[in-house]
Amino acid sequence: MSDDTQDQPVMSGSDEATEREKTAGRDEQERADAAFYDKEDTGDADESTAEPARSAYSNPSSGDFTHQRDGE
Repeated sequence: MSDDTQDQPVMSGSDEATEREKTAGRDEQERADAAFYDKEDTGDADESTAEPARSAYSNPSSGDFTHQRDGE
C-alpha cells in the first residue's frame, strides 16, 4: 500500500522565494491596490439624483387577517 499524503503544502513556493522577490511582490501588490482604490474614488457620490428603487411588496398588517376556526 502506498502513502499518497502530501509531503509539502501546495503553496510551498512562497517559502522558497528570496527576500528580494518577496519585497518586489509586496511592492507590486501595493501599487496594484493603490491603482484600484484610486480608480474607485473617481466617481462623485452626489452624481446620481435618481430615486432609489422601491419594492412593490406590501406587508399586510395583522388587521388584514381573519381569525376564524374551520367550519365557522
